[in-house]
Amino acid sequence: MGAWGAGTFQNDDAADWLYEFTEAGNEAVLRTGLEATEIGEGYLEAPRASRILGACEIVAALRGRPAPDLPEEARNWVEQHAELDVSSLVPVAIGGIDRILAENSELNELWSENQAEYPAWRGSLLDLRSRLE
Repeated sequence: MGAWGAGTFQNDDAADWLYEFTEAGNEAVLRTGLEATEIGEGYLEAPRASRILGACEIVAALRGRPAPDLPEEARNWVEQHAELDVSSLVPVAIGGIDRILAENSELNELWSENQAEYPAWRGSLLDLRSRLE
């Protein structure tokens, strides 16, 4: 596995999504990133969950509540698109975080195997969730 840290963009899947997102230059990639939250109750694999979290961070930043460690390219995109109304995406994003924290989430399973770092990871998701509310 490549980069792996408790912060949203400290893993390869979220970092790859951010690159795709900022290169695309439009909010369609943002909406697509959150689509996985509406697929249902099935098992949520880690790469998809990481992309959901990336999209959630962008939604939070567009609402004026960015993470302190939001990457510069994300900050620049948000500044250029500050007028976007993402209020309809907030419940979807919160639902995505809730799914990721559930038992049927590979990302949650992977982090829970590391008891020393799991609280920091879970705390970062709960912080993100609170910034969306």
